[in-house]
Amino acid sequence: MGDFLGSYDSNNVDFVFGTRATGFADGSMIEFSRDDPKRFKKKVGAKGEVTRSKNNNNAGPIKVKLKNLSPTNRDWYLLSKTGVILPATVTEKGGGGTFGGGAKVWIEEEPSPTLEAEEGVSEWLFGVADIKYGQVPIPII
Repeated sequence: MGDFLGSYDSNNVDFVFGTRATGFADGSMIEFSRDDPKRFKKKVGAKGEVTRSKNNNNAGPIKVKLKNLSPTNRDWYLLSKTGVILPATVTEKGGGGTFGGGAKVWIEEEPSPTLEAEEGVSEWLFGVADIKYGQVPIPII
């Protein structure tokens, strides 16, 4: 018989950039990545000797998807006009801790306006100079 690993509830997930985001879209709410995901890069010489170099590129984007009617869209739109750099964190309040973010984050791209038969999705792209993320809680700042 398997062990119980715990419970997940998307209602316990918070994203904070200047303000706590509300009105997440259905599906993937928050996505992290690194500009160059390889932690180490290898170089092979003419005779097959291999060396590796640590990749120090810790930059990457965070993508956040909100419902079009989320009041957070207005807040972030106003912040995007200032060019401000703030910390951002993704936490799971149910005891999961901090799962990602960075200390130097800015709005890189605003959503493109779309009008549909039903409420659409606003996709925000954040640039992060020092992105950190993981499947387990991690220190951010």
